[in-house]
Formats: sequence, C-alpha cells, structure tokens
Amino acid sequence: MPNASSLPPPEPERLEADVLALLAAARRNDGQFDEAIVLLRRWVGLESHNVEAWLALSECLAAARRSEAAMMAYDAALRLDSTHPEALCGKARLLQASGDVARAGALFRRALALYPDWQDALVGLAILALESERWRLAERWIDLLADSKPPFAGLEALKTRLAVGQAAVAGKDYSAV
Repeated sequence: MPNASSLPPPEPERLEADVLALLAAARRNDGQFDEAIVLLRRWVGLESHNVEAWLALSECLAAARRSEAAMMAYDAALRLDSTHPEALCGKARLLQASGDVARAGALFRRALALYPDWQDALVGLAILALESERWRLAERWIDLLADSKPPFAGLEALKTRLAVGQAAVAGKDYSAV
C-alpha cells in the first residue's frame, strides 16, 4: 500500500467538490436549505457527471419543499444511472406526495426488483398500500420489511396502522386506543 507522501495530490476540482459537498451537508443539517442548495449547485456545476452530487441536490431541494426542482434533479441523477435506488425512491416519494401513486409505485417496485432488500422501496410500497386501504398487500410489504436487515425503526408504526385499518374494515372501534 502506498504511503500518503507517494500519492499524487488531489485535483483542485476534486478537492473543491469535496469541500462543497461537506459544507452543503452541514448547512442542510442545520436547516439552512437555501445556502446548501447554492453550494450543491456549485458542486453539480463542477461535476455534472456525478450521480451523488445530483442526488444530494435532489434531496436538499425536496427537503426545502421545492418539488419541481427536486424532480428535475432526480431526473438528472437517473439519466446518469437509471438503476440508482436512492434516486428511484426519492423520485417515487415526490410522485407519491403529488398524488401520482401509479408512477410512484412503479418506481418503488423497480428499485425493489433491482435491490430486493432495499428498505426504502419496501417502506414506500407498504405506505402506498396502506393509503389505498389494500390491507393484504400492505401486510405483505410489512412482512418483507420485518424480515429485512438492519431492523426498520418504524416497523411497529406501520404494523399499528395496518391493524387499525383492518379493524376499521371489520367494524371494530379502536379510537380509544
């Protein structure tokens, strides 16, 4: 393994891109979305071929509730890598929020077909099934999620939502619970 002194110095553009990514992440974590977006757009300008740059911009735009711009950034990421699971699921969440559940479901299923253990896709499909009151389908997705690793932190909430929905269909009143 080469030692640090024998490695060539990083390219100035690569170093700038890394700094921009770190600064943007810090701003986003502090809720300073406008500042983060400016930094992420600079990163994308330096490395327009970098899927992770587009994905970071997409996620920040979505967090800032700029859905149309986020959708365009997710599309740019997917043009570079049409199988990127985070980009597929991120775009699916935006579509779901806008009411386009058919396209959202298709993207979640595509991510799951490519990455069978991808929890984000399982969660998305479970939520879509719950929202459409398709209880058996929701139960199937939740069961798959229960078997996934690492354990999904929100599993009990999904199970509760399923149980309440099934009980409502059966005519049981759990409103006092």
